[in-house]
Amino acid sequence: MKFRPKGRKIYRKKSKYERVQAFKSNTSAVVFTILGMVVLLFVGFSIGGPVIRFSQESHILAVPVEVEETIPPTETEPATEAETPPEETQPPTDPKPEVPEIRGCMLDISTLLTQSALDEAMTQIPAETTHVLVPLKAQGGEIYFATAMADAARGGAVKAAVPLESIYETIASKGFIPVAVIHTLDDTIYPQIHAEAAYHCETGEVWLDAKGLPHLSPFSEMAVDYLGNLAAEANQAGFRTILCDGLQFPAFTEEDQARLESRATQEGRYTALTGVIERMQREAPHTDFYVLLDGTGILAGRTEGLSATESLKLTAVVMRLDEMSAANCETLRTLTEHNATLFLWDGVPLPENEHSYLIPLSQAPAAQAGEES
Repeated sequence: MKFRPKGRKIYRKKSKYERVQAFKSNTSAVVFTILGMVVLLFVGFSIGGPVIRFSQESHILAVPVEVEETIPPTETEPATEAETPPEETQPPTDPKPEVPEIRGCMLDISTLLTQSALDEAMTQIPAETTHVLVPLKAQGGEIYFATAMADAARGGAVKAAVPLESIYETIASKGFIPVAVIHTLDDTIYPQIHAEAAYHCETGEVWLDAKGLPHLSPFSEMAVDYLGNLAAEANQAGFRTILCDGLQFPAFTEEDQARLESRATQEGRYTALTGVIERMQREAPHTDFYVLLDGTGILAGRTEGLSATESLKLTAVVMRLDEMSAANCETLRTLTEHNATLFLWDGVPLPENEHSYLIPLSQAPAAQAGEES
């Protein structure tokens, strides 16, 4: 068999122009291919979802079932009894303060009329007395010192002219602790000067008691200012102990309650009493505060003063005991949850087991100091 001889291939070198045209052609093909793929992917994602949902809703395609991820079971101890939730622990409360050791004597208002009368009273104080109680503002609103408040003097409330600083120094120089006794709300003098400080009826007129007298109202800002100023005066004169008496509402009749402004008769009115003492405490900082309550009144159901003291931080609550309430002193002692309790024995013998007490000067002459201690 005869083979045909192969000829040689002849290669021609491309020109520069031809190479540029070939590069452009190849590059354009690649670019257009990529663009086409991008367009196809965009169109597919855009119409694919709606088409699939339409097919599933038309039951052309089956709806895939989601398979929950299974977690291999962990080895647990066999359950015996249901676990009981831990008991809720109550927030800790401050313990009730200890009863302060006081052996006190109450001065009579007559001893404050002159400096000589006060000096004479000091000679009758029992030797073991620690505190001397000074009635600076008495029941009814009378004031027994030379106050700087012009309103009190103009209204005739001031009944003595001994300077408050002199009263303090006279008592303190004998080694006793002076206690300023301020009768707060049983005041019928100041509201006669300022009607704004009195109780009012719903119609706007001042409420008057059976004797035709107004009473100082704890709802009046003017009345609260007045009592705060008295506490400030005592504090500035050196008194670091204040006893507040008369923290109560008048005995309103049913007819009074129908006429009075609603805040004076509604439930929760005792908070106004709390506000009186809080204001006095602000005006007399760094001062020991006591509140004197009537034990017989509390046993009879007049407990608003007691409720007011439960919201206050006091050195102690003092209960006045008479023949009716003295037999229930242990019951009264348990009624104060947040403050210590002291007793003022009014016209009844002092029990032998009482070690912390307050007694009027008339019941504690110097000759009997040893017997009553």
